[in-house]
Amino acid sequence: MAIRLIATDIDGTLIYGCREEPTERVKAALRAAQEKGVKVALATGRMPVASRFYTRWMSEDAMAVFANGALLAKPGGEVEQEVGMDPDGAREVWDRGIALGLGVVAWTKSGLYLNREDGPMKVYRGVAICAPVWTAKVIEDVEEVIPEGIVKMLWVAEEAVIDEVLKDLDAEGIPGVHYMRSEKEYIEMVRPGVSKGTGLALLAERMGLRRDEIMAVGDEMNDLAMIEYAGYGIAMGSAPEKVRQAAVYTTGTAEEDGLALAIERFVLGEKA
Repeated sequence: MAIRLIATDIDGTLIYGCREEPTERVKAALRAAQEKGVKVALATGRMPVASRFYTRWMSEDAMAVFANGALLAKPGGEVEQEVGMDPDGAREVWDRGIALGLGVVAWTKSGLYLNREDGPMKVYRGVAICAPVWTAKVIEDVEEVIPEGIVKMLWVAEEAVIDEVLKDLDAEGIPGVHYMRSEKEYIEMVRPGVSKGTGLALLAERMGLRRDEIMAVGDEMNDLAMIEYAGYGIAMGSAPEKVRQAAVYTTGTAEEDGLALAIERFVLGEKA
């Protein structure tokens, strides 16, 4: 069955580091796929405002999965569907994160809110905020933004700290919250049942596509659900072992043009 949609993660897949554009080989592969009539969509943990450099590589008539599946939106950021966090779950994430000494992030559709700007939050700014495309506001209490509707939250710390925090989360969990590691330095939180996989399933329904007509490419644990959902689930070479085991194929890393290699192999019919 021919692939009709490519769903690609951004960080560590479409791009690496703080690049504002894919490499020339990746851009050429995306263009060639679209010339064959294949749609291209983003499926990212980022919010729309943090993805605006990359939506230009999407098909104009496609939609994107943002916030790890919590938002389905058009390339320009117009939200088609939103699944926000449960307020009690958001409160627990905020309070527990502060008690653990972590940086805590809350995203709404209209803003970015932090519990602090020093310490671990420098990690988030260094890893995730590669360009000054938004303004962050420090707040003392998550109650200040719950009325806006929180889309997703994050805990931020150095990699070794996140390793330990995940062990506790795996043992206890947080009621009303689904968590996933999306980078070495942070854990993302959304409503239970929300994932890139559910977002991609909704996108496929809107576009009238079957799972076996979709290729999904990603490099982290938050990509696992969509890699499992898609008929052609592709893991980047840097992906964790669990993600690579779930994929039908493991391509190169972002630095090795892994996304282009996968498109050339499965969409364009070329030798990777």
